[in-house]
Amino acid sequence: MVFMSISRRSFVKKAIGTAAGLAAVNVEIVFAGDAERAKEESVGKEKSKEKSDGKFKAMAVQFCGKVGQWEENLRGIANWSQKAAAKDCDLVLFPELAITGYTSKKELVAKTAQTVPGPATDKLLEMAKANDLAISAGITEKAKGKYHITQVTALPDGNLHVYRKRFGGEPNFTWGEPVEPFSFRGLKIGVVICMDARIYELYREYAYAGTNLILKPNSAWQGPWLDGDPETAKRAEADRKVMEVGWESDSYFAATNGMAMICCNTVGDTGNSVYPGGCWYSDGGFGVKESIKLESRKDKLAEQGLIGQFDIAKFKEVLKDIQGDLDRARYYYDD
Repeated sequence: MVFMSISRRSFVKKAIGTAAGLAAVNVEIVFAGDAERAKEESVGKEKSKEKSDGKFKAMAVQFCGKVGQWEENLRGIANWSQKAAAKDCDLVLFPELAITGYTSKKELVAKTAQTVPGPATDKLLEMAKANDLAISAGITEKAKGKYHITQVTALPDGNLHVYRKRFGGEPNFTWGEPVEPFSFRGLKIGVVICMDARIYELYREYAYAGTNLILKPNSAWQGPWLDGDPETAKRAEADRKVMEVGWESDSYFAATNGMAMICCNTVGDTGNSVYPGGCWYSDGGFGVKESIKLESRKDKLAEQGLIGQFDIAKFKEVLKDIQGDLDRARYYYDD
């Protein structure tokens, strides 16, 4: 079933946010070149819809989706999905247009676009089932002669959640309509893509739908840099810090509506631009958030994964605490 709207291993122990304590204490940074491989016994094991341990574990990946190379990109997504499964994750998030590669050039948009469902999403659903987790990744979608920046989330039960970017300045794309959050292992999860996150009303829409967690994929802050150049890595580090200021603002919007947020950005040379990468977790507390500084290799913009663990019960407590405010605010949103 498709849900969509018609209309090196380095281990860091850190608390992310403090006000409501939604995010777990443990955060792990995983590099694409790790010798450790996914353990077979961790892949394919069954998990109940409502997790017995009360935790929700997710990996955000700064990923390099090459433009027009969707099969190669899916192999990379499969590799990271296996790593996430080996770490007992429930969900893995990839950037905006990670499957087809980010471009807004008219000829490349038309060349790289796929239907949804289609060949790429079929493969994504197979991965989700094989690894028993949700896989969220971006794709250039073609539908009824129009093109969309779309984030698809493949669930292990065979369902596919589809969200089309609603706001932005990219040419050659058509913007989407509101989409309900999807339920997965004790949480309601919504999606905003890059510039969507600047629109406060989207968070309020999600809050009224009982959403707990927002996924925010990005492909942002392209620069005229050389992959493999030490100066490029320094520039990327500086630009990630600037970008994180924006993410902090976005996560504040989520927090004031009782929701946590997970972000990730494209990294490296995609064949169209070079991106600085970056991953971010915030909790659903009110105003107190803390970014995780990713360790960067000195001479390369490398793919990395960041794992965070969330307490499901805390999400529900926070949403309950602000329910009165949400109810009073309906006056401004209801017709």
